[in-house]
Amino acid sequence: MSKARYNLEDGAFTINFDVERYSKDKKVIADSIGYDVINKMQSAFKWNGLPDTIPQKWLECQLLVNGFSYITKVNGDLYAFYGGLGGEPDAYYQPTICVVANPALNFNKTCKIGEDGVLINNDPLRRGIIPVVGKYAGLLAENTITLRIAGVMSRLTNIISASDESTVESVKEYLRKLEEGTLGVIEESAFLEDLKVQIAASSGNTRLTDLIEVDNYYLASLYSRLGLRKNDNMKRETISKAEGSLGDDVIQPLIDSMLKERQEAAEKINEMFGTNITVELAGAWAKNDEERELNLDLLESEVKKNEYNDSTDDSSSISDSGDNDESKEEETGGMDSDDGRSDDDEDGFVSEDEVFK
Repeated sequence: MSKARYNLEDGAFTINFDVERYSKDKKVIADSIGYDVINKMQSAFKWNGLPDTIPQKWLECQLLVNGFSYITKVNGDLYAFYGGLGGEPDAYYQPTICVVANPALNFNKTCKIGEDGVLINNDPLRRGIIPVVGKYAGLLAENTITLRIAGVMSRLTNIISASDESTVESVKEYLRKLEEGTLGVIEESAFLEDLKVQIAASSGNTRLTDLIEVDNYYLASLYSRLGLRKNDNMKRETISKAEGSLGDDVIQPLIDSMLKERQEAAEKINEMFGTNITVELAGAWAKNDEERELNLDLLESEVKKNEYNDSTDDSSSISDSGDNDESKEEETGGMDSDDGRSDDDEDGFVSEDEVFK
């Protein structure tokens, strides 16, 4: 039986947070991080038109954890099952049957995929998100324990040693009063002679800062793999908007692939069972997708604007060139380009032969 996490003391409701386990036990820390991610991923997709017999949270749990879910009818109602995939592989070496065993519904059957029901994949390889979450949950657990130890050791500013039991007790009493806020007085010089104080290393704050940055980096890497943006810039100065949006292109592929698999499966379920099920992004994932589309529209608009400005500049250059040609014509006053004479003077022109007759 699991340990109670809450109790009533003097009529007050209290929760047992079990601080020691969640800050020191590596497996408990990793499991806690994994469960937290699964809970958050429940908000990634919104299913519309699901029957009451298929709650979205359990359908998503099957997909995220197991990598797939099999939809079929039992006693006239649709259910989502986890089962064993197998059978004779198809042309692409994919399973053709799903063996389902559900004691609650007294349902045991070897179902044909595509005939008796529809297989929903979380991703093309049916891996789920456990491999990704497990990796970073392990790294974060290690760093959490290291961070806790570094935090505890940062309290150690001085190392105190004494040569006899009497001096030890006096030191404890002095520190106790100091902690309470009471100033103490040393009555004998022998106390100081028997007492030795050494200053501990002062690199604790730097180490804590490094561990916090590592923790932030691990979290940012985990959530970026799952389609969420979290700043992992290690700069201690203010970062620009461009720096904050770096990496936007790598946070979408997996979540886009997961959405596509769900939408394709929903279409097959609708076709096979006459339902009207749809699925779309939701929550922060939908907001990120809208922002990305908006940025693309703004980029296309900017490109078109630049192209229009370039074409306008070219037209202005051509127009300016034509104006220059006309002004040159006016300046020459209709003079012939070969001999510099006007057409009016052509009839009165005297040739060389007439001059030298």
